[in-house]
Amino acid sequence: MSLHVGTKWTEPKNLGAVINTENQELSPWLSADTKTLYFASNSSSPDNFDIFSCERLDSTWTNWSPPKNLGAPINSDGRELFYSTFANKIFYTSTFKSDGFGDIRETKKPKVEVPVPEPKKDSIPKKMPIAEEIFRVVKPDNGLTKIFGKITDSETGGAVAANIVFYGRHVVFVLASEAGNYEAELLPKSLYSVRVESQGYFGYFAKINLTKLKLRELEVNIKLRPISLGISINLPSVLFKQSTFELLPESNDELDMVVDFLKYNATVEIELEGHTEDAGDKEANLKLSQERVDVVKKYIMARGISAKRVTGIGYGGANPIAINRNEEGRRLNRRVEFKIVKK
Repeated sequence: MSLHVGTKWTEPKNLGAVINTENQELSPWLSADTKTLYFASNSSSPDNFDIFSCERLDSTWTNWSPPKNLGAPINSDGRELFYSTFANKIFYTSTFKSDGFGDIRETKKPKVEVPVPEPKKDSIPKKMPIAEEIFRVVKPDNGLTKIFGKITDSETGGAVAANIVFYGRHVVFVLASEAGNYEAELLPKSLYSVRVESQGYFGYFAKINLTKLKLRELEVNIKLRPISLGISINLPSVLFKQSTFELLPESNDELDMVVDFLKYNATVEIELEGHTEDAGDKEANLKLSQERVDVVKKYIMARGISAKRVTGIGYGGANPIAINRNEEGRRLNRRVEFKIVKK
């Protein structure tokens, strides 16, 4: 394992002899809370791989519970690899009854019934804290901030299962359930970016600033827009050096989300739209907006998206979304958008 610290990754660390055997361990997958590791091993039989799980016992990443074979129906007489979960479903590959070739399998994640102990007769029920009381906490109990919420469809209000990634001083992967619920633990006094992706929806990208906050819990509910023809999506984090078409480095996160969106929705085609404020020469603004569109298109194509799926046009200052009388309005008008032209 390796941790992302600042702008670098730490030296890779071997997880130790409890997990690693004299045979092969492959295809690791870590749970969203980073405490449970799933992996494939042929430690039981050199000719076969089964999926195992184990629990991380402390922060050293070398102290683990003994690996547990997941057993049937996941493991079979064939080879099982690439175990992962999403939206309460389990995905993995298996060669069982496949003539030696791996097939991708799907099964429902079993529900774990947790027994609820009966309260003692002399016990007094605890009062559940309300949100306002939670936000007043000065110091988190475990030094982390729990962030939670629900992912919903912006049009219907229905729940949406989604992939969520928080990345800053460390990276946290979270899966929103079929009920749309998610939760994660983040380092306090930190700045995170969050990306939310779900098939059939536009991706969501934003910044979460905890640098001035010390919260035990923070609720963030997110609405995803379903894919529909003709709707334009603004990319507010795609920024350029003033009066140039040179992308600023902080643009990469949102542009990568557009790339992932196109990869996740392989039939979608988009049209990029470049806009400027209306100050200055109109012809120069039109040229600049087209150059910015071309740079964004080049970025997307360089990451494996076909040029046939991405067109683009610069409009200069012809289509403002805010007044140009102040800097805030001009900043909003200097933008790149994309529009779905084919689903």
